[in-house]
Amino acid sequence: MTKSFPDRRDALLLGLGLASSVSFFGHNLSKAPAAESAEIDKNTRPKICIFAKPIQSLSFDAVAELLSKHPVDGLEATVRKGGQVDPAKVQEQLPKLYEALAKRSREFMILATDINAVGSDEHEAVLRSASKLGIRYFRMGYYKYNLTKPILPQLESFAAQARELAKLCQELNMTALYQNHAGANYLGAPVMDLVEVMKGIPISQMAIAMDIRHTTIEATSSWPLLYAMAKPHLGAVFVKDAIIERGSVKDVDLGQGKAAKELFKTIQKDGLPSVLSLHTEQIDHADPKLLDARIAAIGRDVTTLQSWLQE
Repeated sequence: MTKSFPDRRDALLLGLGLASSVSFFGHNLSKAPAAESAEIDKNTRPKICIFAKPIQSLSFDAVAELLSKHPVDGLEATVRKGGQVDPAKVQEQLPKLYEALAKRSREFMILATDINAVGSDEHEAVLRSASKLGIRYFRMGYYKYNLTKPILPQLESFAAQARELAKLCQELNMTALYQNHAGANYLGAPVMDLVEVMKGIPISQMAIAMDIRHTTIEATSSWPLLYAMAKPHLGAVFVKDAIIERGSVKDVDLGQGKAAKELFKTIQKDGLPSVLSLHTEQIDHADPKLLDARIAAIGRDVTTLQSWLQE
């Protein structure tokens, strides 16, 4: 008889000890502070932003002009090395991008950053510059496990860093968004570990940006449970799609898969958070020759997302 071993997600679930009687980071889970409840108004239309990575080679004005042609509210800009805004030049460049968007009645909604801890003067300058402009949300950089070392001490370290960053967010009136990403060593790939790291942090300071593609690819059948666990911490939804074809994951136009839409509609039934970010991943971001194809794909995905919202 073949012995059945738990897969990576099952092993982590067992290791985390999700029952309230199990100690985690030296504390009883039943006594951990509750996260601040998300205030979701089901009658308020969420705002849609476009993730800039596929079009970040365009000028600030060209990006803003492109957004103005679509029924979207704003931009998730890349404010990191290699992005639209160089963190070293943030005080000069960030207001220019903000102004370009404002001229076309579009909002600077989210900064996509590499920031996941306090202590860097450059990172703090990015957040303070954004706060002065009234930008509320920034996407955090990822925490990654070293799989050759014990996992729980690393989780404790991630949680400590998150708590310190949340304090800075409170000071700046900003919300850090952590996107759950697919991959073997990402904190948040199985979602439940991310929920533990965020335990006790008010949702106004740090929240989960649930990626419907990554969630349903990582958890092909258990995503309803993972969403239920993440729901109290939900601050945004990142929208994109993929399918599993011959055992491999393939990014596709929004709506070509099935599970991502099912998760989106589940969240929609409960009440979508106020921010949706559309990520168009199905065409190579790096090839300049594919810019027009990426722009066309964004248009198709915007149309599909709007149809989902109207169903």
